[in-house]
Amino acid sequence: MTAPLAFSLFADPWGAPRDYEPLHAEPTEAILQAVDDLRTLARAQDEQSARPRPLRLLGTTGIGKTHLFSRLRRRLASRAVLVHIQPLSGSDMAPRYVLGQILRQLAQFSGDMPQIDALAGTILSQGLDGNPDEPQASLELLRELDEAGRNQVLEQCLTTLLARRPSLDSGYLEQLLRAPFLDPLRRNALLAWLGGEDLDEFQAKRIGIHEPLAEARVLPALGTLARIAASGSPLLLCFDQLENLIQPGDHGRITAYGNLISDLVNQVRDVVIIQMALDSEWVRGIEPQLSHSHRDRACGRRFTLTMPDRSEIEGLLRLWLAETPTPAAFPSPFSPQEFEGLVGHTPRQILQKLQDCLEGAPQGHAEDAEAAADGRLRDAWEATLAKVRTDLADRDALDQGATPELLTDGFIQLIRLLEGLHVGEVHGPERIHYRRSGGDEHLSILHQAHHRSLGAALDRLARTSGLRQVVREHWRPFKPTWKTTLQKWEALCRQDGVRPLWLQRRDAERLLALDALMKAAVSRDLTRPDGRSFEPDEVANWIRRTLLPEQWEVAQALAGTEPLEESLHPPIPEPVQASSDGAEFPLPLALLQELGVASVDRLVREVQGRQPGSTRSDVIQALRSAGGRISWIGKHIVAVDEVAR
Repeated sequence: MTAPLAFSLFADPWGAPRDYEPLHAEPTEAILQAVDDLRTLARAQDEQSARPRPLRLLGTTGIGKTHLFSRLRRRLASRAVLVHIQPLSGSDMAPRYVLGQILRQLAQFSGDMPQIDALAGTILSQGLDGNPDEPQASLELLRELDEAGRNQVLEQCLTTLLARRPSLDSGYLEQLLRAPFLDPLRRNALLAWLGGEDLDEFQAKRIGIHEPLAEARVLPALGTLARIAASGSPLLLCFDQLENLIQPGDHGRITAYGNLISDLVNQVRDVVIIQMALDSEWVRGIEPQLSHSHRDRACGRRFTLTMPDRSEIEGLLRLWLAETPTPAAFPSPFSPQEFEGLVGHTPRQILQKLQDCLEGAPQGHAEDAEAAADGRLRDAWEATLAKVRTDLADRDALDQGATPELLTDGFIQLIRLLEGLHVGEVHGPERIHYRRSGGDEHLSILHQAHHRSLGAALDRLARTSGLRQVVREHWRPFKPTWKTTLQKWEALCRQDGVRPLWLQRRDAERLLALDALMKAAVSRDLTRPDGRSFEPDEVANWIRRTLLPEQWEVAQALAGTEPLEESLHPPIPEPVQASSDGAEFPLPLALLQELGVASVDRLVREVQGRQPGSTRSDVIQALRSAGGRISWIGKHIVAVDEVAR
C-alpha cells in the first residue's frame, strides 16, 4: 500500500493547496482584471465611472469553486482584501453581517501579511503620499515612532484623506487606522466594534468606546472601507454555497440576498463581488426568485466552470503525484484505460479515485461500501467539530460567544432533525418559532455581550406572549454587577410560559457543527467513496442513526421531553476530578473544565464574580498547579487537555 496523498478532498478557502493554474483560467483572469480595473478607477479618483459588476461562478459540486478562492488569495496577496461569506438559513444576509465578516477575516493571511496590515498600510500610503503597492512600508514607518509621534502622523494622514474624500465616515476611519498599532487585546476589541459586534463593558473600556456601532452607520462604514481600500487593496467579497438560500415555500432569504447585493452595488459600489453556486440550483431556485431589479444588479457576468479536459487531468495528476514518496511512471497508479476513463469527472472525483488507488481501497460487498460511506461522514463530522471548537476558542479569546446567526442556523437544523418538531418563521436569533405537540414555541437567543443591549433584548421579550424558551450560553453568565439586567431577567423568568435554557458548550459545538455539515450536504460537498455526492436526506439520516441528536440535552429541552432546570443563573460547575492528594479542583479549574477553552482574562472575571477577593495571581497559580491536565494555546488561552488535543 502506498502512503496516502497529503491533500484534502474538500477545499479550505483559507488553506494553501497546490494549484494547477490552467484549470478555470478564464474566470480567474476575469476576477483579477476586475480587481485591477477597480484599482485603476480608484487611483484616478473617477467617481462617475461604472464599477465592476458582480461575477457568477457556477458549476457542479467538486468542480473547484472554493479552491478558486484559495488561488485568488495567492495570486492577489496584499493587492486585495478577500472575504469568504456563506449564506444564513435563519437570518437575513444584511449589511451588518457582511461588515462583521469583513472585520473578522482581516486577521487571515493573504500573501505574507495579515489582511488588516494590507488594508491599513494601503490607507496610510494614500494619506502619506506613499506607494499603495507597498503597504508594509507605511506600517513600518509608524511602528518606529513613539506613541505621541505616531498619533501626530495619524492625525495628519486622516486630515489628508478626508480632504480628498469628504464623504468618508471620519470616526470609523480613525479607529480603523489605529488598530494595527494596538496590543492584541485592544486590537481585537476594536476590530470587533468596527465589525458591528456587541462588546461587553471590559472590551468597551479597553478602547474607550461605550456605544455599539449604530445601524445607521453600517452602510456608510462599508462604503468607507470600500472606497478607501479600492486604490490599493480592494475588497473582494466572495459569496459561496448560495444554494443554501433556497428554502421550500419561503423565498425570503433569496429576497434579502437580492436586497443586500443591490445595496452593495448601488451604495457601497467600490467592491468586487463574486457569487458561487451549483449551476442547477442557481438557474432553478435562485434566479427565478430575484426581482428584475435584483437580477440587473446581481446576475452580472456568468462563468460556468467546466470539467477538466484530458490535458488538464494529466496536469492535475502530475501535480498530486509529485507529493508521493516514490512517483512512478505516469499514469501509474492508473492504467492507460483507467486514465482515459477519468474524462468527464470533476477534480474532486479524480483526486478521490487517485487516493483510493494509492491506498489500495478494496472493492468489496455492499455492506463494506456502506461502512466506508459511514466512515466518510464520521470523518467529516469529526473534522467539522474540530474546526468549530477552534472557532469558539477564537471567539472566547475576544470575550464573544458563538456567532449568533450561526447558532440560530444550528437550532434550525436540529429542529428539522427531531421527530414531531417543525420549524416555523425565523427572523434571526431573537425570533425562532417552531411547533411541537405541546403547541407553538418561541425560541430566543440572548447573545448580547453588553448589559445595556442585553437589557433591551429582555425588554422586547417581556412584551411578547406565549411559550418562550430563552437561551443563554452557559459559559457566559450574567455578571453580578449587572443589577438592572438581572432584575429584568428574573422578572422575565417569572412570567408564565418562559423557560430559561442554559446552553452547554458541548451542545453549542454540536449545533454549529450540525449546521456546517448540513450546509455542506446541500452544496453536495460530502461524497461517497465512489465519488457520488451524499443527498441531504442521507446525511440527515446518518446523523439521526449515529449521533442520536434526540438524546442531546438541548434537543430534550426543545422537545419538552425533559423538564428544564428552573435556574435563573447557570450553576457553578462541580469539580469533576480529585487531585492526587484527594483535594477537589479549585474553582478556576472547575470553570475551565466546564468552558473547555477560555482566555485567562475570562477565567479571572468569572472566578472573581463567584469568589470576591480572588486575584489574578490566584487564578494563574491554580492553572499552573494543573500540570498536564490543561494545555496553553499561546500565552493567553488555556484549554482542558482533551479539548486542546
